[in-house]
Amino acid sequence: MIKFITYIIIIVFSISTSLAQVKSEEILIKNDSIELSGTLTYASEKLPLIISIPDTRIVNL
Repeated sequence: MIKFITYIIIIVFSISTSLAQVKSEEILIKNDSIELSGTLTYASEKLPLIISIPDTRIVNL
């Protein structure tokens, strides 16, 4: 029963995601001497958007 419910949830989510209007744009995030470029893909609805960038500093030992 749990597998069936999970299957239905995945199908509903997939259909709703495929029907949503999705926008994509190239972005460049700058912080001091670091430049991070990439593609930002998001739903075209007016929802808050959070961008999380993990700490990728290289530590010289």
